[in-house]
Amino acid sequence: MVDLINKIYPIRKCRNIPTSVCLYYHLGQCLAPCVNKIDESVYDELRSEIKEFLNGNNHQKLMELKNKMNEASAKLEFELAKEYKTLIDSIEHINTSQSVETKDKTDRDIFAYSTRNGYLSIAFLIYRKGMLLGKEAHVVEEFGDTEEQVLDLITQLYERCPLPTEIVINSENIAKELEGYLDVNVTSVSKGKVYDLILSAKSNADNALDEYFLSSKLDTDKIALIEELGKLLQIKTPYHIELFDNSHLQGSSPVGAMVAYINGEAAKNLYRKFKIEHEESRDDFASMKEVITRHYSRLKSENKKMPDLILVDGGLPQVKSATQALKDIEVEIPVFGLYKDDKHSTSGLIDIEAKEYPINDKKLFFLLTRMQDEVHRFAISFHKQKRNKAMTVSIFEDVKGLGSKRRELLEHFYPDINSLKEASVDDLSQILPKDVAVALYNKLRGN
Repeated sequence: MVDLINKIYPIRKCRNIPTSVCLYYHLGQCLAPCVNKIDESVYDELRSEIKEFLNGNNHQKLMELKNKMNEASAKLEFELAKEYKTLIDSIEHINTSQSVETKDKTDRDIFAYSTRNGYLSIAFLIYRKGMLLGKEAHVVEEFGDTEEQVLDLITQLYERCPLPTEIVINSENIAKELEGYLDVNVTSVSKGKVYDLILSAKSNADNALDEYFLSSKLDTDKIALIEELGKLLQIKTPYHIELFDNSHLQGSSPVGAMVAYINGEAAKNLYRKFKIEHEESRDDFASMKEVITRHYSRLKSENKKMPDLILVDGGLPQVKSATQALKDIEVEIPVFGLYKDDKHSTSGLIDIEAKEYPINDKKLFFLLTRMQDEVHRFAISFHKQKRNKAMTVSIFEDVKGLGSKRRELLEHFYPDINSLKEASVDDLSQILPKDVAVALYNKLRGN
C-alpha cells in the first residue's frame, strides 16, 4: 500500500533533501521540493487525497490512471502504459480482496470472541466505507464474567481509536451494554452479509486460540521467570512488581490503577485505585506522575515496603514521567515501560535511557502480558464504575423530589445506568412516589 501511494502521489521520497532533482521527479512521482518552492496548499490537497484513498475512495484516481494509460497507448508509449496498467491492477486487486459484499459502505467494526480452557480470544475486523483496513486477534486469560471482560476489552480499544458508525458483535447482551456505554449503534445479527463477517471474525478468534495453545503456555515455575526478568533488566530479582495504567474516555472520568504481583502471583490485597485530580484529564503523562507521587509518598510516610520493580504501560514517555515523580519524592525504584511494536502489540521493555529489552522467552512474555492485561482490566473497570456513577448522578439532578435517600435506593436496585433506563414507570413507582417516578422516567428518555 505504501509503495502504491508513493507511485500514485508525487510526495517526497528522500529523508534528506538533496541539492538536485532525482529520478522520482523525472518519473512524475515527486514535486522536487529540493529545487522548487511548493505551496503548502498543494501538500494539503495531496494529504486530503491520500486520506480519501486510504478510506477506500479510489474511484476517481482509478479513472485518472485509466485515462493516462489510454493516452500513453495512443502515443505508442507502451512501457509507460504498462506502468499505469500495473497501478490500475494493484488498486483493483485491493478493491476486490477487501470489498464487503454489502451496498451500504458503512464504517463498521466487527467483533467476535471465543473461549477455551480458561482463555479468552477476541478478534476484530475494521471496515471503512466497505473496505477492510485491518484485522487483529488477541488472547488473554479469563477472569470473572466473560461478557464483562469482553466489554472491558472493547471499551479499552476505543480509548485510543475513533468510533465507527456501527459496531457488530456476536453477543446480544454485550451489544446492549456497549451501546449504552459508547453511545454508538451496536448490533448483533444472525443472518445476512454482515453475519458472514461475524463468522469470519469468530474463525479468526478460534485460530488465535489454536495458535496460542500450540505455542508455549506459562509454566508453573514463575519464580524462575521472575529471576530471568531480573537478569534481563540487570536488576535484583523483582519478586515484588507493581504495574500502573490510566484510563479515561475523551478526557472524562479519568482514573489511575495499580496492580501488584508477588512471586509472579497477583496480590489483590495490594491493588489500588486513584481518582485523577489534576485539571488536564487528557494528559496521560501528568496523570502517571500524579499517581506515582501519591502512591509512593504514602508508602514512604508510612514506612512500608517498596516494590522491586515498577512497570508502566505507554513506553518511554511514561517511564520518564514515573521516574521524575520518584525523583521528586526521593524514592529509588527501577522503572521500565512496556513498549509496543508497529502492530500495537507488546514486544519488550524500555528503560529511562531508551534502551530496549526485547522479550524472546515466550513464557516470560506471557507472564508479563498477563500482568499488563490485569492492570488494563482493573483500570478500565474502575473507569467504567466512576463514569456510570457520574452519568447516574447527572441524571438525578433537577428531578424534583429525588433526595439522597431515594438516590441510594435507586442505586441499590439499579446499579448501572443501563438497568435504570430499562425501568418502567411502574417499576420506579415501587421505590418512588408516582410523580417523582414519572419525572425521572421522562428525564431518562430526554423528555
